[in-house]
Parts: sequence; structure tokens; C-alpha cells
Amino acid sequence: MSEQPAPYGGTTANTTAPSLRRVRIPHLREMKEGGEKWAMLTAYDMYTAATFDEGGIPVLLIGDTASNNVFGNTSSLPVTADELLPLVRAVSRAARRALVIADLPFGSYEASAEQCFHSRGPWHGPRRSPHCPRTRHRP
Repeated sequence: MSEQPAPYGGTTANTTAPSLRRVRIPHLREMKEGGEKWAMLTAYDMYTAATFDEGGIPVLLIGDTASNNVFGNTSSLPVTADELLPLVRAVSRAARRALVIADLPFGSYEASAEQCFHSRGPWHGPRRSPHCPRTRHRP
């Protein structure tokens, strides 16, 4: 009789989990140079993050679009870094392999490099911070 994996992604008692290698920027660069395409999907909660991570998605994004999709605003502009923090923590804790990228909200980094550094401050810490904060220029 062969052992069946436990439902919902669990493991049986007699199996050992393979060691996981965290995806990092150099891995993505290697993939690009090798002509391999990779996906980046948005996750706002631990269940979605864990599902995408277990499915092999190498990059997870916590976007400022959480303003619309989670908090019910009409645009992504009103969301703050403090509002995104619980989402960032949940996704970062759930992702065992994927690189986690989080948007710094609009207005939290444009003034100066110092403002950008301080805006990402609450996100810094083990298992609660994105591996890579993302900024982008908006006209």
C-alpha cells in the first residue's frame, strides 16, 4: 500500500519536506538570462501567498492596489504603509520560497531617499518584511 499525501497540502508522517531555497534577485537574473519566463502574482493574505508559493510562483507582490481590492478605496492613492503592514507580514510569513515584493505607497518615498528609508522602517524585521520594497515613479 502506497502512502497518500495528506489533503490540503499537508505531508504524511513518514515523509520529509525537501529543503527549500529562497528565490532571490540573482536567481531571477539567471532565469532571464537563460530565456526562462517567470511569474509574479499579487497576494494580500497568507492563504493566497501559501497557495502561490506551494505552486512554484517565484515572486509574490503586495501591491498598493490593496487600497482598492482590500480596503475598498476608489484608487490606490489613499493607502498608507501602516495599512499595508499587516498584509506584508501575512504574506512574508506564509511564503517559504518565493521572493516577496511590496509596494511603498504613493507619497511615501518621492521627496527624498531619506523619506524612502524611513517609510520602509516599520516593515523591517524577520519574517514580517518584504524581501524587496518596490518604488516606482508616477507622473
